[in-house]
Amino acid sequence: MAIILEVAKKAGVSKATVSRVLSGNGYVSQEKRERVYQAIAETSFRPNLLARNLATKSSQIIGLVITNTLYTGSYFSEMMQHSARILEQQGRQLLLVDSKHSAEEERAAIQFLLDLRCDGVIIYPRFLTIDEMDSIIAQHRHPILVINRRLRQHDSYCIYSDQQRTSAEAVAQLIALGHRDIAFITGSLDSPTGRERLAGYHAALAQHQLAAHNIRVLQQVAVLGFDDIPLAPYTIPALASVRMPVTGMIEETIERLVSMLDGGEMRNRKTFAGELILRESVGPGPFYLG
Repeated sequence: MAIILEVAKKAGVSKATVSRVLSGNGYVSQEKRERVYQAIAETSFRPNLLARNLATKSSQIIGLVITNTLYTGSYFSEMMQHSARILEQQGRQLLLVDSKHSAEEERAAIQFLLDLRCDGVIIYPRFLTIDEMDSIIAQHRHPILVINRRLRQHDSYCIYSDQQRTSAEAVAQLIALGHRDIAFITGSLDSPTGRERLAGYHAALAQHQLAAHNIRVLQQVAVLGFDDIPLAPYTIPALASVRMPVTGMIEETIERLVSMLDGGEMRNRKTFAGELILRESVGPGPFYLG
């Protein structure tokens, strides 16, 4: 309080005016505001961030929860970079927290961000179930938005990419190009995304009455990837891939979260789909009729 009084004296304004400048609440003329800023610079005064947050009821910080096993992939690098860029344009900051390797740690990461008084939280869950996420959202007044999971009870809080449909459409495109022996290579199936993509693969084979094989090495093989990594166009041959709408999904997520913070109307869930980018690694197969 003594420092605020010193700032007020230097600026030739009241303590209430200094408080309004620091909190961002109430009208202060530009001329007085500049005098306060100059006085703050001369006294080397740094406003207490926590105190300002308590006064304004807003930290201007959005938390992002992602497991560390995903940091190095281009998909999640783009998600983190684009999130930070959008929020900075709005005068907000992104705070990234590692959810590590279990549902308990994902839950703890969410609670940690809320304890820091983040205005809202975005999570890309790997271990928490849909029912657990619905329960967590119901327990907190701050908005918690979920990327890439289809919630049952909180439609407005999820931004969903239909991995199963996208995978099925990609396999159907391979079949349309005359390929019949189609293998599916994936990492650990403890990821809901991996399970959905595998389900889409099986659905497409069943729809076209083809059998699922494990691995069959052919003399010539077409290769189709997911997530369209930056190196995909530069491999030899250039790698065909499914491009997931990372930018659109994170933009929708942040726009939705900010709308909730501002008291806007609740929106229905928005579902995104991937786009198949055909390149040299996928060509006509032996059964192609075109």
